[in-house]
Amino acid sequence: GPPPPPPGQGRGASPPAPAPAQSASPTQALGTMSPRSKAPAELRAPVPSVKMKAVHWAKITPTAMSKSIWVREELYSADNLELPVPRLEAAFCQKQPAPKVAPAAPSQEKSGLAKPSVVHILDAKRKQNIGIVVRAMKVELVTIRKGILGMDDQVLSLEQLKKLEAIFPTAEEVEQVMAFDDDLSLLSPEDRFCRELGDITGLHQRLHSWIFKLSFEGTCDEIIPNILGMSSALYQLLHSAKFKGVLKLVLHVGNFLNNTASSRQSKLVYGFRLQSLAKLLDVKSVDGSQSLLDFFVDWVASEHQELVDFPADLTDLPGAVKVSPNSIKSSIGELRKHVTLIQRTLVAYTPCADLDAYAEVMGPFIEQAAEAVKEIERNYKIMTKSLEAVAAAYGEDLALFQPEEFLLDVNTFVTVWTQALNRRKSALKAAKALKKGAGKSPSPAALGIP
Repeated sequence: GPPPPPPGQGRGASPPAPAPAQSASPTQALGTMSPRSKAPAELRAPVPSVKMKAVHWAKITPTAMSKSIWVREELYSADNLELPVPRLEAAFCQKQPAPKVAPAAPSQEKSGLAKPSVVHILDAKRKQNIGIVVRAMKVELVTIRKGILGMDDQVLSLEQLKKLEAIFPTAEEVEQVMAFDDDLSLLSPEDRFCRELGDITGLHQRLHSWIFKLSFEGTCDEIIPNILGMSSALYQLLHSAKFKGVLKLVLHVGNFLNNTASSRQSKLVYGFRLQSLAKLLDVKSVDGSQSLLDFFVDWVASEHQELVDFPADLTDLPGAVKVSPNSIKSSIGELRKHVTLIQRTLVAYTPCADLDAYAEVMGPFIEQAAEAVKEIERNYKIMTKSLEAVAAAYGEDLALFQPEEFLLDVNTFVTVWTQALNRRKSALKAAKALKKGAGKSPSPAALGIP
């Protein structure tokens, strides 16, 4: 038979008075054509004399349509094609006249009348996905609609909203389902779900906004401690006199080791990048019994006891190692983007139903959220300035500075320092016990004296 009109051409509308044919212009069917494109002929199709069941097409975009075989090979053309109109109308009209029967209707088992079939508009996979989520929620469709309109988190929780977001109908699906104007009870539950929500203004934006609102506090609770923790760790690195004292001693020990008489060129340096601290573990003593780090820790613990507990000055460093400044920046950018989008939505928002509480709920929230984001951005700028100060303080090229790697290098040094200090304490304890045991006189029993 001739192709039906492309999507959007008269779906769901009552047919006009009988006429030989009805046409749609190429502009209506395909949108604006490229200047180089050959405009297709007008679409023509007979008009049924009765209301017919609809065929719900999956839409092809105008651009794709203009390049498709439907247009290029003129498959839309109905020239010299005759349709079996009477048979089509008899078989596929929307409602058959009720047969005249006796007052006492026959039993259902003996009746040959078929029950009305269920109408399926969504494709099978979408139907399955929607059905799984909606059935698991155990909430009536009408209640879901009221909850979304009223932005009522007592009806729909954040977890439920996230699940709904994953299966919400697309604009095309809504268009297809809303075009169905027959008995709505014939629609499958999944299609009724789309129908129930289809007339809510800005459905997807509303859901995104609501999820953002319910997630906002938790998101801030993740970002703010990371910013403050990082800032505190950077402050400690800038102001720990003990840590700087240890670095000074490391520099002088290293310069001493490098200042060999056989060297043709001086290897003395004024300072070093902190990633070099890992080298203290790699340098071994002649007999291989200890590393330069073990030696250094023992020396500092013996001769510079005031510096040995410098890790106590850097208590926020382990937490800061887990923080990514770039991730914080990205999270703040997402917050700002959502706030701006909701603000713009509210400016021109018009309620779509009496129960619509979008503006009432989101208006006050977004004012508070905007101020909260400003405060987070202010603290982030302070943290960024501290990062720049630390990079400058420890000789890092700001253009190449990798905060995560830098902090990890320092934290690793703190860890191996503590481990070396513990090894020293254990060795001293063992030596003391051995010395104490060696100084005791043997007991009579040990000498075999009864």
